[in-house]
Order: sequence, then structure tokens, then C-alpha cells
Amino acid sequence: MELTADQGAELRALTTSAEVSAAVGTRARIVLWHAEGRMKKDIAALAGVSRPTVALRLARYAADGASGLHGTTNLFAALNVTTG
Repeated sequence: MELTADQGAELRALTTSAEVSAAVGTRARIVLWHAEGRMKKDIAALAGVSRPTVALRLARYAADGASGLHGTTNLFAALNVTTG
């Protein structure tokens, strides 16, 4: 994933903003780390999340941009996984 200078700046601003939750900052870091070329398993370890969560956040960013990093998403619903 390649980011424009504006996208990178927007994501970096989210990582330090007092206006957004720590979760949003972590999601922005996930995208930044991926853009740096880090592997998803390494990103998961750095962020303290699972690999499916990394994949979800990258997909949400690809689909919705920075607005996709806000709010919560049920991981199972987003990945179309049935439980039970």
C-alpha cells in the first residue's frame, strides 16, 4: 500500500491527536506500518492485535480512508464469519 504525502500526514496526525481515541491512533499506526512495508504478523505484534484485525483495519482504510479508522466494527461480521 502506498500513501500520498497528504494521507501519511493525516494518519500521523491521528496517532498524536488528543481529539481521537487511542484505538483510532493504533489503527492509523497499523496503516502507516503497512505502508512502510512491514509484514502483517509484525504489525499485529507491534499493535497488540490479531492478524485478522490488521487485515480488517487495512481493508477498512482501503475502502473508506481515514474515516474507516473511526468507530467500532464487529470483526466477525466484517469478515463474514459465522460463530456458534
